Amino acid sequence: MVKRLTTDWREVETLIHTDKRHLIDVLQQNETFPSAEDLSGAAEALLRLQDTYKLDTTSLANGFIPVRDANGVKKGEEGVQPPETRMVLRANDCFELGRQAYVNQDYYHTVLWMQESWDRLEKEE
Repeated sequence: MVKRLTTDWREVETLIHTDKRHLIDVLQQNETFPSAEDLSGAAEALLRLQDTYKLDTTSLANGFIPVRDANGVKKGEEGVQPPETRMVLRANDCFELGRQAYVNQDYYHTVLWMQESWDRLEKEE
């Protein structure tokens, strides 16, 4: 969602063909949207959480977090959100996480997220 509000916003601005007052109102709201720095920070935080809790890339991209017992043995998965509102990452979202990892010279996560992006791209086509 952060990515959509930062990079896709420019496209939205060009698609708006309504009266000038509405356009001015929408553009002024842009000031409260996340910045590119926010996107980078969110990506870094997600990668840190992935390491800390040893989260599987595919499960995480599907909106699932593994449930483990006291010994750390995986017992199943739970959705981060209810199924009807769960946001599954698309190929371009995974690519963006991989790109952010690359920019930060985190090549381990770069490979994980770029591979996930590639796998999803093949399924989306």
